[in-house]
Amino acid sequence: RISTDYNDGYYIDTLKNSGTVSPVAHIGSVNYTNLQSAINACLSEEGTTIVLDNSISTEVAFEIEEDQKVTIDLNGLTISSSSAECTIKNNGELSLIDSTDTGSENPARMGTVSNTANTAIENSGTLTLGANDGNVRTKMPKIAGNTYGIKTTGTLNFYDGQISATEPLDGTVT
Repeated sequence: RISTDYNDGYYIDTLKNSGTVSPVAHIGSVNYTNLQSAINACLSEEGTTIVLDNSISTEVAFEIEEDQKVTIDLNGLTISSSSAECTIKNNGELSLIDSTDTGSENPARMGTVSNTANTAIENSGTLTLGANDGNVRTKMPKIAGNTYGIKTTGTLNFYDGQISATEPLDGTVT
């Protein structure tokens, strides 16, 4: 909103926030109000971790480019779509983890990527579900699609979680 003040014979217009903006994710101490903006900030060859702060609903797929190495910590939250062809399109290196333990205690708060119209994740790069840490978590992260959970022509490393859809997986698991 614009705030107008009169001072010493001059009108001064100042642009001010008229509400609050909630971050959907953060990288370190930097907050983002859009997940794609956070993904675009991932330029390090060593990889960058994005932590969700709020559940996200999208009409356009979030896309990881070929030269990106991204970890998304779902943090017990959901990335969903009911209209996009896919919710996440991975062309680079994407790891999906859920650092919370709430899924076993509270199934309503389970790190999830879902698409109620089509495919949850399309992968032509390297997709890793969970962590190769010797602990198998069968509930999180949860990948839920309508047609496919995951369509992959790339590499799929499947350590933790579950995949569900009419056809849970189109491709090969490493």
